[in-house]
Amino acid sequence: MVLRIAFVVFDDIPDGGAVAHRVQMLAAGLASLGHEVHIIAPYRFSPGPLNGEIDRVHLHWGAYIERKTANTTLARVRKRLLMYNSTRQLLSQGLDWLIIYDMGLEGLPFLFLAKSLGCKVAADNCDITYISEQKSLLGLFYVISDRLGNILVTPWLQLNFAISSRIEEDLRHRAPLVPQVRVLAPVDMGKFKRRPQAAQSFRERHGLQDVPVIGYFGSIWAGKGLQVLLQAAHQLLAYGKPFKLLITGNAARNAYFLQLINELGLKDQVILTGFLSTDELITAMSVPDILVEPKIEDQENQASFPQKLAEYLAMGKPIVASAIGDIPLFLHDQENALLCQPGNPGSLAAALLRLMQDDHLKERLSKNARETAGRYFDCQVIARRIERALITHI
Repeated sequence: MVLRIAFVVFDDIPDGGAVAHRVQMLAAGLASLGHEVHIIAPYRFSPGPLNGEIDRVHLHWGAYIERKTANTTLARVRKRLLMYNSTRQLLSQGLDWLIIYDMGLEGLPFLFLAKSLGCKVAADNCDITYISEQKSLLGLFYVISDRLGNILVTPWLQLNFAISSRIEEDLRHRAPLVPQVRVLAPVDMGKFKRRPQAAQSFRERHGLQDVPVIGYFGSIWAGKGLQVLLQAAHQLLAYGKPFKLLITGNAARNAYFLQLINELGLKDQVILTGFLSTDELITAMSVPDILVEPKIEDQENQASFPQKLAEYLAMGKPIVASAIGDIPLFLHDQENALLCQPGNPGSLAAALLRLMQDDHLKERLSKNARETAGRYFDCQVIARRIERALITHI
């Protein structure tokens, strides 16, 4: 049975962060199984057609816009209207499933539209509901919207995706009559793999030929733990071992982290690349000797499994990660990763130092990491699970 499926996502496609990666790899996995899959996204940030195709997935952008103007109030309102119109056009051509991601209360118009045209609706439930501290009115709005969406949207769906055991449990209470399927963090095993030659060129450009490199490719949100990694790196300086810390993303433009790097005496150790395209990111992820996921102790991390961690595993590199949320369900200390205490710079520094001194341990963790990614997080494996649920509940 061939399904016509559309994902609706308020994120930058194809080169956004974890949300964009998750949606793209879920869509690509379903497309690889022979289904017709679409992604409806707000804006395209490079000039070109507003319809395209990547990995057999059909992309539909609302409009072209310069990235620097995309977050104005007018642009935020406009993108919702554009996405609604794009969704209406696709639905009018006949869809079996509309899958909405992280919309909360804003999912209501899409839910009503799909139901009025006879299309089933599913939702991919993320961890924004569990974010407690917000420093902006916009952030507070998104949290409130998501919590209202749990009340007004989630119980009226035909299917719920749960990306962690905590969310799976909560959905059983919030929407007990709606079937659900566990959808882990997906990774394209064909794309996310080492690029030795490109990594060597990167090392040469940045003067990294003979020094251990520690890599962090996550967000700079407080709960993600970059500040803990910087504090652990400061402790590593005391051991006298040379190292470099490679960080991608918008830490390069964040005044707090730039100041913290200077205060901790890490200016000569840290390399900040800024934002990278997905292709550039995979090359950069091929460079480090160790990859790090330094979560802190909070309820958001208790309810998640990081998309980036699935990508780390696929790269087949030694990983140090915080033992929180669902991470210990898939990462086992000294088997396929080293686990450290959440939010503890000393614990993280000790794990990093151990890996820097033990080549046999690094080799074992690298091999087992790639095997773990293929067993649990391969986007095609996850797509088959989604496919069964979509066909069952059509």
